[in-house]
Amino acid sequence: MKRRFSGCGWACCCGVQGRGIEKVKLLASKLCAAKPGTLVLFADESDQLRVVFARSSDLTVDVAAILKRTLEKFGGRGGGRPSLAQGGGLTPNQPKPY
Repeated sequence: MKRRFSGCGWACCCGVQGRGIEKVKLLASKLCAAKPGTLVLFADESDQLRVVFARSSDLTVDVAAILKRTLEKFGGRGGGRPSLAQGGGLTPNQPKPY
């Protein structure tokens, strides 16, 4: 799903199954490199739920900090760089209540 946000550019959110975290990170990086103002939030569901947050180089939001705060609410862990982060530790369809 793609949405346009005022002043932020494009946000792309997508869930996939069994692609593997490396492929998901590569896709997120390519999307962010192709279009300025892009924010990407992807999830891959296989044996566990893993997520990738990424942003284009022209944005200043720290996606690693956002990912860490988000996953802490559901019992997961993650980290990375301000422009690309990944995390997991959740069982699909069973997030902890917050």
